[in-house]
Amino acid sequence: MGGSSGQGGSGGMGGSGGQGGSSGQGGFGGMGGSGGQGGSGGMGGSGGMDAGCTSPADCPAPVNPCLVPACTAGVCGIEAIADGTPVGPQTPYDCSTVVCDGAGGTRIAPDPLDHADDGNECTDDLCDAQSPTHVPSPAGTACSRGGGLQCDGAGQCVVCLDASECSPSEICASGACVASTCIDGVQGGSETDIDCGGPTCAGCALGQKCLTSADCASGNCTGGVCQATCVDGLKNGGETDIDCGGPSCAACADGKQCAVGSDCASGKCGSGKCLSSFCGDGTKDGSETDVDCGGALCTPCSPGKACVGNDDCDSDICVGGVCQPPGCQVDGVKNGLETDIDCGGGVCPGCNASEMCNVDADCTGKLNCAPWKACTWTYPFQSSCTYDWQCETDHCVDGICCLYGCNGPCEYCWLGFCYPTPGGQQGDCAANQVCTGTNMCVLIPGQPCTQNIECYGFNCVNGVCQ
Repeated sequence: MGGSSGQGGSGGMGGSGGQGGSSGQGGFGGMGGSGGQGGSGGMGGSGGMDAGCTSPADCPAPVNPCLVPACTAGVCGIEAIADGTPVGPQTPYDCSTVVCDGAGGTRIAPDPLDHADDGNECTDDLCDAQSPTHVPSPAGTACSRGGGLQCDGAGQCVVCLDASECSPSEICASGACVASTCIDGVQGGSETDIDCGGPTCAGCALGQKCLTSADCASGNCTGGVCQATCVDGLKNGGETDIDCGGPSCAACADGKQCAVGSDCASGKCGSGKCLSSFCGDGTKDGSETDVDCGGALCTPCSPGKACVGNDDCDSDICVGGVCQPPGCQVDGVKNGLETDIDCGGGVCPGCNASEMCNVDADCTGKLNCAPWKACTWTYPFQSSCTYDWQCETDHCVDGICCLYGCNGPCEYCWLGFCYPTPGGQQGDCAANQVCTGTNMCVLIPGQPCTQNIECYGFNCVNGVCQ
């Protein structure tokens, strides 16, 4: 009889299958063992801890414009911007400014410089609390607009205030020196109407006859009659733009120049131009870049609002289509208050040599802002120099940076120090003058004078220094 077949061994864990037993006569081969299971993969390690921050630039900027990111001991936080820092959209010409309060909020601060300019050089533009006001300048204040010489104390620029300022054959009428015939109640001589017009009399009033615009007080002669300036195609009189605005002409259209809201048909004046009526409707329309701000006819947008260019933002910084907070934007672009790329303007680090500036504070280190508005090296006391701006003391005298000014005629600079002219000599005074102890040239006795201060000894009697 043949032998029985052997049984195959079972596979071990992870092992190969067992071998079948050797076959006897007539027997079957043993079955191979099943394969073992593979081991499962190990668990991944956990991530390391956050490295934190090394500077405020590593931290996210807060939405509140009165807060800035801070990095303290490697941990991000926030800090409040200093009290008094202007922030957010400002309403022009309201004699106030929105500023940070030092605790992350805002407050309204009086701003006496935020007043409207009425375009009249014979009024003083001031603030009365939070209201712009225009007070007539004192009589005699110099002015030049329209060919006048002085203000009359009532807001007008005139040639004369009284007859003493005119020639003997003239009188002072309506602020102009005119011939005495200009007040006789008769149209005579070169007058174009009764007591007005022509080369010698004052300009005629509206509706009176004229030959040229010079015959009219309004400066507009049309059809032989003096007309209002609001139709002459010129910006004159009290107009804020051509034939519009001011106290006498129709209100201006959107985009025209203005001083106050009443100059505009929309009733809104901002940044010196008439704003559109849709700038306060709560929707983004017209040329606005965001709701009620930006574009050509609305006030600039606050930080975080949408923009197209820097002009759309009150910070003058538009980056990536969004208005940025005021400050230094290290972005490789000259924007905001910067005087050159990423430097100057009181918001960025000082500019280096040859970079643009407005004042010395825009420059780094010992650099000065040269007259051509570029940062340049300055020299210390007693260094050689050619120009005042090269010296830290701003005084270059005889090729040396002088410690003091030495700009008077009775003192001189030697080796960088100022000394009075030896022995009270004349120095750079005229031949009929001498030096005083106050670095002034005064007249010697016997010279003509008009007041005591002109004389050595301060004694002017009957027009002669005594």
